[in-house]
Amino acid sequence: MYPDPPYPPCGFKAHPAGCTCSVNLESTPWTDRHPSVRHFQPLFRYDHLPEQLQQVSQPFAELAVRMLVLCPDGPELSAGLRKLLEAKDCAVRAAMTGA
Repeated sequence: MYPDPPYPPCGFKAHPAGCTCSVNLESTPWTDRHPSVRHFQPLFRYDHLPEQLQQVSQPFAELAVRMLVLCPDGPELSAGLRKLLEAKDCAVRAAMTGA
């Protein structure tokens, strides 16, 4: 299990130099997690999206990291990440279509 929280929103134990609490998906607590949790890491990436869609997607990635910091591995964390991913996908599609 990951060490006890609380951590800053960026997911680090301490803010690295210049941290503005934006999520770095490469340096967050994904690596030592169960495969059913690690599976979600690439799905919360947003750096490949246009700037407008990054603004929509980034808060979901940040919340995913907060969930990793606060919650132990298990079926409920996996289900929560899956539902968060579904919500992120819907929000990105809504922003794309202007809905």
